[in-house]
Amino acid sequence: MALTITKIEPADQFGTVTGAAITNIPEPSTYVWSKHDISGQEAGRTITSDAWKNKKAEARSIRMTWNNKDGSVISQVFQAFNHEYMWVTYLDALTGQYERKHFYLAADISATIYTMYNRPQGLWSVADVELIQAVTDKT
Repeated sequence: MALTITKIEPADQFGTVTGAAITNIPEPSTYVWSKHDISGQEAGRTITSDAWKNKKAEARSIRMTWNNKDGSVISQVFQAFNHEYMWVTYLDALTGQYERKHFYLAADISATIYTMYNRPQGLWSVADVELIQAVTDKT
């Protein structure tokens, strides 16, 4: 099972866990970790074109793809992440440790089928899931 994402706990927007933990997440083919700086209202450019970032918080995002997997694997992935909000225990590139943070499903999950030939559930060329941290880390 996955080493980059070790646990998903369904939750509500306030972070209250609402379901059983999911730990049997197939390892993604690609795992893209990002850190985003969140600027305050006063951020922007001055009249002299200097930037005022005014960083207030940080948020992580994780984009994952599963390549060339059969339908049962894709279904397992989509069922694991099919929650509006969730606590995710994941490998964080900045800290080098596993972190547990509150995320939301960023966009639609999608999959592209490659073939149905001799595969009742199909062979999917790519499936995508993206998560964005819901409660930011204040700085």
